[in-house]
Amino acid sequence: MKTFIISVFLVTIQLYSQSPAWHTLPNTPYTPWRHDDVSFISETNIWVTNNINFGGGNSAKVYKSTNGGQNWTIQFTKSNQYFRCIGFLDSLNGILGTLGNMIGLNGPALYKTTNGGMNWDSVSISPSPPYGLCGISILQPSSIFACGRVGGPAYFIKSTNGGLNWISQNMSAYAYELIDCKFFSDDSGFVIGAVDTVPNSKGVVLFTSNGGNSWIERYRGNRPYDGLWKISFINRNTGYVSFNLNEDTLFFLKTTNGGLSWQRGFQALGVQTISQGIGFINENTGWIGGDFTNMYKTTNGGISWQLDNWGRFVNRIRFINDTLGYAVGREIYKYTTEPIGIKPISNEISKDFLLGQNYPNPFNPVTKIRFSVPVNKVGERGLSVRLLIYDALGREIITLINEQLNPGIYEISWDAANRPSGIYFYKLITEEYTETKKMILIK
Repeated sequence: MKTFIISVFLVTIQLYSQSPAWHTLPNTPYTPWRHDDVSFISETNIWVTNNINFGGGNSAKVYKSTNGGQNWTIQFTKSNQYFRCIGFLDSLNGILGTLGNMIGLNGPALYKTTNGGMNWDSVSISPSPPYGLCGISILQPSSIFACGRVGGPAYFIKSTNGGLNWISQNMSAYAYELIDCKFFSDDSGFVIGAVDTVPNSKGVVLFTSNGGNSWIERYRGNRPYDGLWKISFINRNTGYVSFNLNEDTLFFLKTTNGGLSWQRGFQALGVQTISQGIGFINENTGWIGGDFTNMYKTTNGGISWQLDNWGRFVNRIRFINDTLGYAVGREIYKYTTEPIGIKPISNEISKDFLLGQNYPNPFNPVTKIRFSVPVNKVGERGLSVRLLIYDALGREIITLINEQLNPGIYEISWDAANRPSGIYFYKLITEEYTETKKMILIK
């Protein structure tokens, strides 16, 4: 008969190495599509955009967390709009960019809040208002830069007084579409996107040294379907750009001279991927990925990439420092040294794996799941453990745990406040053990 031991005392144990790693936040707001952008003004105050599909019928939302992603509150929602990008200057003042009027969507291209996201007002820009916005770059205390949109037309806007006044520039002379931007000062910055339409589109990087009054082309691709997607600088000299390509080869751009020149890097993967989200913590270590696959990681500045077991549909990665950051896609992900949501109950070593029945069950909206991890078959401590949640149709909806865990007994809570009532399944997966149990959410 299988047995396990539970200590009567709560003890502190080491869940995994204290080096930072990516974790799925267990209380991520639900979306069958993805979160498009994330903005933060501190370790704890975070905003994300949430969309359920790309096109008409979309329900767009802004969520906020005040405790580092442990819990989320919906602040703003609109039907038939697409919330593409978000940025905050401080705890009160922020802007929200949308795709505007396209593919069944309608609404203003820009919203502004002055009370931390509790209320949002549409912003009118004239003359030459943008059709939509996809990327935002914030410079505290009062400068905002944005560009758009995917599918064109290309526009660049800026405000140097916290969004009170705006300057808008039609960029059709330089590009067909603009997707992202990065500014280092009120004068100096980049926008990226593509020239020409599909199938003749080619990636383009544009630079300004005078606040957008004029632009210099610093890169133009030579392959079709070659649009650029996200830009990320580690410092003023070293930067990376991702491509919006659906190929079995991973492509990216890199500069080591502040964007004066860009080199195209690539690696054959053997599997279709779209390399959209990109982010680096230093000149050597970074991640890239997007639709369809998990993320890829490099530790040598992009010379080689290895599959990293986290992330789906990742569109944006932003770092606070080299040990803390957030990424958004199907779920919200946090890069940190701290354990996420896992409560160690005991370091008594169990003889066997055990996945307990969630409690309470049925539940509304929070339930707890307990499981035990033994020493692995070769007597080594530490196992790769995943705990996944599926809906009644068998679709994976969230990864609660994806960690290297030492032997012990653990507990994690799942908050289903943003999920509909119904039957769900949770599945514990290791190299040596797999088990699935059913739970019921009743609201």
